[in-house]
Amino acid sequence: KDVKFEKKPKEEISWDLKSDYGYAYWDSEENKIVVSDDFDYENNPWDLVVMRHELAHLGNYFYIKDGEYCYKYQFKTSTTGEYAREAMDVIFSTEPYMEYYDSVGQDNLGYPLISNEMRVIVDCIDYNPKDSLDHNVYYLEHKMDEVMGDELDAHVIMNIIDMQQMENQDQCIQLDEQEYVDLYTYITKLYMTKYVNESMSYSEIEEAKETLKSRLLKAVHNPEYVYTNVIDDVFNAYCVENNISQGLSK
Repeated sequence: KDVKFEKKPKEEISWDLKSDYGYAYWDSEENKIVVSDDFDYENNPWDLVVMRHELAHLGNYFYIKDGEYCYKYQFKTSTTGEYAREAMDVIFSTEPYMEYYDSVGQDNLGYPLISNEMRVIVDCIDYNPKDSLDHNVYYLEHKMDEVMGDELDAHVIMNIIDMQQMENQDQCIQLDEQEYVDLYTYITKLYMTKYVNESMSYSEIEEAKETLKSRLLKAVHNPEYVYTNVIDDVFNAYCVENNISQGLSK
């Protein structure tokens, strides 16, 4: 079935999406991409980000109707992965073009808060963004659990990421403080499995810590949602546990 394109005023798109952030969306039932009427992806880097993102939605949604039966595949499930899917589509649709976006100063590539988190997660596990096209969110959680074991359940973390975006975007819910602590403890420890080891000096570990903060804060408009104090605590605990202090490595 051919993909259709339609332009609408931003106000109508916001009404369709029931969100003030309306700019474009993909209508799965109609197989139609709807964009605002001032959309210009040929000359506007942000519009190009949006167009590639909406096209990426086509890749992780599979729908076949055969008589009275309907076969459907998508990355999210009925309970998990609604916004993780958005983040994965950001990563999948922008990763090959990062050099271009960097050259034009386009920092915000869509859903920056959770996309930054998902970029770190994907970077630190055996997972290719293309896997989101033919595996659902449970496969991603399985890959996370392979690295982190039972320390913090990946399914819980993915649910927190979904709810964090809901709080950040629409303020319709409020996460508990402990949920944020769990999320950033998990991301930090996962990051450390790849980028930190006992042979590193204190200054090298500090540099790794600041790099993680920078990655998580990139283009985020509400930095209070990124618990950098938790990142500090996890790194400090690692240094104490492994006898690594300033001017001294183990």
